[in-house]
Amino acid sequence: MIRQRSPIHALTALTRVAVPAVIGCSTAVPITRPLPPDLAGRVSFEQRATQATMLDVADRATVSLIQADTGVTKGTTVTNESGAFLLRGETLQPETDVLYYLEAMKGLSNHRPGVPAARVRTLARFSGGGWTTLTNSVINTGILLTPNTTAVSIGAGLRHSTTSPFDFVSLIGKVGQNGNNDGYDPVPGLTASDQGTLLTMVRTALGQDRDPVGSIRLDAGAWVLNGTSAGLVIGSVSPTSGRVGTSVVVSGSGFLSGTTAPDLLVGGVFTPVATWSATEVRFTVSAGTPTGTVVVRQAGYQAAGPVFTVTGLLGGTARGNGLIDLGGLVRGED
Repeated sequence: MIRQRSPIHALTALTRVAVPAVIGCSTAVPITRPLPPDLAGRVSFEQRATQATMLDVADRATVSLIQADTGVTKGTTVTNESGAFLLRGETLQPETDVLYYLEAMKGLSNHRPGVPAARVRTLARFSGGGWTTLTNSVINTGILLTPNTTAVSIGAGLRHSTTSPFDFVSLIGKVGQNGNNDGYDPVPGLTASDQGTLLTMVRTALGQDRDPVGSIRLDAGAWVLNGTSAGLVIGSVSPTSGRVGTSVVVSGSGFLSGTTAPDLLVGGVFTPVATWSATEVRFTVSAGTPTGTVVVRQAGYQAAGPVFTVTGLLGGTARGNGLIDLGGLVRGED
């Protein structure tokens, strides 16, 4: 015969019971404490160019909560098709006012050895009975992992040292205000200029199928993306959309190396350069230009910029070989 559990037993299984000390002949009443709340949020890798095909990219991201001072992983989960994730509170056992890294990782080529894995992260803190992160100062709301939270997390971590500790708590709620995912409210030790430079580097690394967390370093006070020229940067593309025949200006720095024109790619396709200088590259949208991320290559280095969208074509928008990444699900362009 199967024994049915009573409602009291079921309730007890959902709470932690603090076992009291026994004083004299008195027995204290057991104290029940509610479980910590679940940690829920969303991961976004943004749209990015990549040489990998859709089948080469894992369609879900592994999300981990890692205690920053010990490196101990407190819990893991996987995002769903929209990038949402949920870490159950009863498994995390968070410590109050302790800093955590909330990190999502996606491996390429079905996680084969020797292939890259990309990470995005944010800083998280359990306090007041709930979770706050870089994107939310109100507990348990608006928790996001984005290239911008990754940039700020990297900057704060690299600026932190035993001789000059960084005030990580000051960053809580400072990223992505008012719906602006690129927004940042500067704090001492990490300026708006720092954030802008780091965000560009994070996007460049992701656009090259590299891990931004392991690719950025602070060298003699300067931010450096390993494998790239510190001076090669795309600042803007204007306009960011247009039909065949549109003249497009790519602005930035480090484009000139002697008299050699830089290589220009749109959506992974080489595109003829009309004119160029150290700070500007111009091209004209042709019938073969696809929609995709704008990339400039010069002297063995490359920088990735915004996505350029080709419009006005019969049947809709031209598409390149890039990927649209909706959090945990990566969809190939047709």
